[in-house]
Amino acid sequence: MEGEKEGLSMKAMEKQQKKRRLAYLQQELKETKETLSDLRKELSHEEQRSYVLKLIHAGMVIEEAGLLDSYNPDELYFWLKENHDKLTKKSQPSRYGGYEEGRKQV
Repeated sequence: MEGEKEGLSMKAMEKQQKKRRLAYLQQELKETKETLSDLRKELSHEEQRSYVLKLIHAGMVIEEAGLLDSYNPDELYFWLKENHDKLTKKSQPSRYGGYEEGRKQV
């Protein structure tokens, strides 16, 4: 009888220990999910900021070219699409002697 009580007591202790471990892991999972959510938000904000800075830079190029107040958006879009390959190839030097030559540093 004594051995049975001791066996039950050990099982009850093991069960309690497993319950505590489960509660700990659940809390850790909750905190990890919150951290992951925060990091996702932070990354999204950084990507959005980078995108906006690229748009601002493109606008500054248009301004620097003297077109900001007078360009036709449809014509500019068509010209950019038509010259996409020329504008994006980095391995060939520009026919104007380099991308930054004659331009202010932005």
